Amino acid sequence: GSVIIMDPFNGDIVSMVGGVNYDLSNFNRVNQAYRQPGSSIKPFIYAQALETKKFLPNTLILDSNILLDQGNNLPVWVPKNYSNKSYGQLTFRRALETSNNLVTLKIGLDLGLKSVNEFLDKIHFYNRSHTDEVYSSLLGAVENNLLNLTKSYAIFLNGGYIVEPSIIKKVVSNQGELIIN
Repeated sequence: GSVIIMDPFNGDIVSMVGGVNYDLSNFNRVNQAYRQPGSSIKPFIYAQALETKKFLPNTLILDSNILLDQGNNLPVWVPKNYSNKSYGQLTFRRALETSNNLVTLKIGLDLGLKSVNEFLDKIHFYNRSHTDEVYSSLLGAVENNLLNLTKSYAIFLNGGYIVEPSIIKKVVSNQGELIIN
């Protein structure tokens, strides 16, 4: 496991735990472990939808099955909600509150995979450009690390500004003189 506590307004890392024992493993799970973010990507897709003014919190979207063609020699993908149920008409807000997969996919498809990727690049959601136009990326199937995810979530708290995480506040010489502040 890993934990990072970061000031969302300036990027100062207050605490970071990337493992249990550095002597046994110096692998830092905060910035070296890449995992699928899953549903934690959804607020960013909804944020882009609001930014484009294509959707409002009270916009109704049908939560229903969809079939997605994945290309030659690949099966048709029939995504499901976690509950394996569909809930009919949902407001944009309710779909976000309930982390609804099908509505998120419909919103992402309406925005366009290319547009979603451009938005995620704009906010530096991934630490590299992500250009794969894969449906499952709308549900968090592209790997990311905890540091990047934390940095991205800071945007929601600080009014839309991107902050760069910083662990070093100052550098002092062995004489006690301030070198960098």
